[in-house]
Order: sequence, then C-alpha cells, then structure tokens
Amino acid sequence: MATQSVTKRVDFRLIPVVDMKLLSVQEGVNASFAIGDADCLDDAVRQLLQEAMDDGMDPSVAWLCNFAMQTAYALREAAGVVA
Repeated sequence: MATQSVTKRVDFRLIPVVDMKLLSVQEGVNASFAIGDADCLDDAVRQLLQEAMDDGMDPSVAWLCNFAMQTAYALREAAGVVA
C-alpha cells in the first residue's frame, strides 16, 4: 500500500464498555512525521523489551508498551502504510 502525503483520521483505543474509540490520529498531518513518530515508538518499546529480558518488566510498563504499539499502528494506518 502506498504512503499518503498526509494522514487520514484514524480512531483507536477501543473502550469496550461503550464500544467507542478514545483517541484518534488527526487528518492532514504530514505522513512522514506520523511514520517517524511510529518508528520512534517502536524503537522505545524494543529497548524496554530488551531490558525486560534481563530485569523483568513491571505490569505498568507492559501496559505502556501495548499502548505505544497501538499508537504506532494507528499512526501508520493514518499515513497509509498499513490497511
């Protein structure tokens, strides 16, 4: 799938109780910026996971990693990198 020049709106972070999305990537942001932020989130999570292999991981850090990965996916989806 080809990258767009700007993002489309993508809602994410489902709230199951009310079947609504909590957050969104805004429409019209430079797609390269969104992809760059997604890459930075991925790198940060990778580093945390590598450190966790030696020291273990606190549940709140695991939750944060999941949240960061959902955000990175939404940024890429908004930029047209994933469907």
